[in-house]
Amino acid sequence: MDLDQFTSENAPTDSAEPFQRENSYTLDVDVDGTVMAKAGSMIAYTGDISFTGKASAEGGLKGFLKEATTGEGT
Repeated sequence: MDLDQFTSENAPTDSAEPFQRENSYTLDVDVDGTVMAKAGSMIAYTGDISFTGKASAEGGLKGFLKEATTGEGT
């Protein structure tokens, strides 16, 4: 596969929809408000975005212990 073929097959497209499939493994989300993602999913983003959980001890007691011992959220 050459560069021209790759760029034409993977070029971003514009749409009015908030969720748009970019290719077979990538979903493009237009963030305008609240968007939820599954904990542990791989997220890449550009811009000024803040990530917050639903509660301080998200994940119940197990999540609280994990956060207290490892410093990681759930």
